[in-house]
Amino acid sequence: MINDWFQSYLKNRTQSIQIGEHLPTKLISPCGVPQGSVLGPLLFLLYINDIHLSSDKLKCYLFADDTNILYADKNLKAIEQTFNVELNNVHDSVVNYKWLTLNTKKSNL
Repeated sequence: MINDWFQSYLKNRTQSIQIGEHLPTKLISPCGVPQGSVLGPLLFLLYINDIHLSSDKLKCYLFADDTNILYADKNLKAIEQTFNVELNNVHDSVVNYKWLTLNTKKSNL
């Protein structure tokens, strides 16, 4: 019964973007969780919960729609090299599992 409720909540959702007075045809959203809902942040965390498996060296901290990825080393060059390799692994996982895209404009090092 609870599975039916979740399925009805997540399946066959539609989305559209209104620009001025123009409202285009609604499209079915194949994945993701509804934004702006009470369950949205929890479902989002469940959705990306396995992101930490994409790297055995980086630490991932998840909170609502925010993810922090940390790595520390005493050698600055080692940080740069390791972080770049591991961040590529995270990126590949995000793309392969259709989690999300990484927003580099909101990312800081």
